[in-house]
Amino acid sequence: RALAPLAAGLAFGLAASPCTTPVLAVLLAWIAQAGDPLAGVVLLTAFAAGQVMPLLLAGTAAAWVPRLLALRALGQWVPPISGVVLLATGTLTLLARWG
Repeated sequence: RALAPLAAGLAFGLAASPCTTPVLAVLLAWIAQAGDPLAGVVLLTAFAAGQVMPLLLAGTAAAWVPRLLALRALGQWVPPISGVVLLATGTLTLLARWG
């Protein structure tokens, strides 16, 4: 169980490698040419954050699914309320044009 996140990360890294390798190669070449270690650290950190962000967002969204499912009871009121709003807006629009 403790190795599951590592295995998932390795699988994701292997799957993403063909897409990210050209970008990483260009980034590393630019950093080497610039000769600024601090800029290299900042750029590589930004690249890593960009790689991790979709996974972080997906994990966060997955954690919210049970909470969103608990709101299904409130969802039954959406169509009637929407209908009332639509009828009221239509009625007010008609009355405004006649007035």
